[in-house]
Amino acid sequence: LRPIAAIKEGIAYSASHPIMRVLLLFVGIVSIFGWSYSTIMPVIARETYSLDAKGLGYLYSATGLGALLATYLVGKFGGHISPMLFIIGGNTLFATSLFLFSLTANFQLALVLLFFIGLGLLSQSSMMNTLVQGMVKQEFRGRVMSIYILMFLGMAPIGNFEIGYLTEHFGIANAFAINAAVVFLFGALIFFNRKRIISRYREYKVKNNLP
Repeated sequence: LRPIAAIKEGIAYSASHPIMRVLLLFVGIVSIFGWSYSTIMPVIARETYSLDAKGLGYLYSATGLGALLATYLVGKFGGHISPMLFIIGGNTLFATSLFLFSLTANFQLALVLLFFIGLGLLSQSSMMNTLVQGMVKQEFRGRVMSIYILMFLGMAPIGNFEIGYLTEHFGIANAFAINAAVVFLFGALIFFNRKRIISRYREYKVKNNLP
């Protein structure tokens, strides 16, 4: 029974923590409405750009390059500038790029937009992970991170179903536009809580003598 009790304690802690609750909710939203765009990429490659598997690889590579740059930027500057710049800025960049991507049929422009999609998505996701780990109590870290992984990876099948349903009923462009709007609007939730999030994060760093 102890593992079950431990899980309940982790859920109760996450649900009662005002900042953690917002962050974990946002992680789930991004998992469902953000990452799911990649599920439809083979269809886009074939129907929009008349590409084969090699062309699809170019599309994914553009996103990967953006994600690679995001990883470098977060690692290089994450400890020196506000985490909100990566989260809110990354969210805005991702949502805007995804929306514009839904409108274009130009392959070169699509590659540029996919680069920024990867950059924005990984910027916010990497920093969200850092914030969640940085604000959780030591005794709850393992359980809270389990919930984080559940929200991050466990919601992916729901996102795959969601993007497939919207694409089937409303078309690819509208599906991407809807998802971009949802991610952007929930990013506003983080924006309105940014001062509280930063305050709690700084308190943790001071308490634990972190740079």
